[in-house]
Amino acid sequence: MVSQRERRADPYPLTWEIPLAIFAGSLLALVLGVHLARGLANLAAGAGWAWPAAARLFTSAIDVLEGHPGAGLDHVAPIASPDALLAWVFAVELIVMAAYVVLIWVC
Repeated sequence: MVSQRERRADPYPLTWEIPLAIFAGSLLALVLGVHLARGLANLAAGAGWAWPAAARLFTSAIDVLEGHPGAGLDHVAPIASPDALLAWVFAVELIVMAAYVVLIWVC
């Protein structure tokens, strides 16, 4: 005799959507972390808060990681030095990764 549990199919099969959503969310969090760090570095240097346009969000992240604190911005007065920028990026991304570890632990 076959039980009810054996006749029922798994309603949530493992597919590509969930891993893709996790990857896309992780990538977005890391890119936003880079721009948040750049904004904080420029703010600390006296340039004020600046955020890139949405069209330049991903393309300017690479330039920021190369040490260009004004990448993707229209105009910024005095900007942070490349060393200070990379220190801010390292600190903010460390916080982002720690938040991911906490999120994974909670889930």
